[in-house]
Amino acid sequence: MSDLFTPEEWQAIRLSLVVAAHAVAMGLPLAIIVSMLLRWPRMPGRTVLDIFAHLPLVLPPVVVGWLLLGEAVAALQVLGALIVVGAVMGLGLRRRRV
Repeated sequence: MSDLFTPEEWQAIRLSLVVAAHAVAMGLPLAIIVSMLLRWPRMPGRTVLDIFAHLPLVLPPVVVGWLLLGEAVAALQVLGALIVVGAVMGLGLRRRRV
């Protein structure tokens, strides 16, 4: 079993497990409290709490989508600029021939 990983790799695995255990220990009580608060349908501020509870699930795909959209828009802007430059050059060449 000790030949499976180097000592540095075992240290990294141990650190990952310790960090995961701490994250669960700190996050679980908060998750239980939020879930208990969300079970009452007429609680004031329930919508805001529900939004904040679902934000970590919704936000990463939205951010990735915006980044991809931004890259696509940037690529289209470069392509659009090249098309405009090509059109201006084409018009310039056409005027010289006439």
